[in-house]
Amino acid sequence: MLSHRLEACSTVEPLNINVEYLNLDREYLNTVGEYLNINVEYLNINVEYLNTVVEPLSLNVEYLKINVEPLNLDREPLNLDREYLNTVVEPLSLLNEPLNLIPDSRFPVPCSLFPTYP
Repeated sequence: MLSHRLEACSTVEPLNINVEYLNLDREYLNTVGEYLNINVEYLNINVEYLNTVVEPLSLNVEYLKINVEPLNLDREPLNLDREYLNTVVEPLSLLNEPLNLIPDSRFPVPCSLFPTYP
């Protein structure tokens, strides 16, 4: 008996709604909720019925294997020769000379390192 119900529920007929019969006055809308009651008996889902949906979603573990060999890093010491680093280090090098900063009256910076001018 339950299998007949599932087969009957699995086919959904298109809803034919005639706009002429839609009476959207307040009294009619108050009773619309009664037609939205869902019978729980028809919502019972059998696992055998779902097999055709679940099986295509199963993941094959063989395709998820990750080969670790390409991720191995060489453990040789890094060569930090000056010639190799010149292109990176020299543009970033700062002069060791003290910076001669002249304070601006618009931006006062209270610091004893700056010279004061009368």
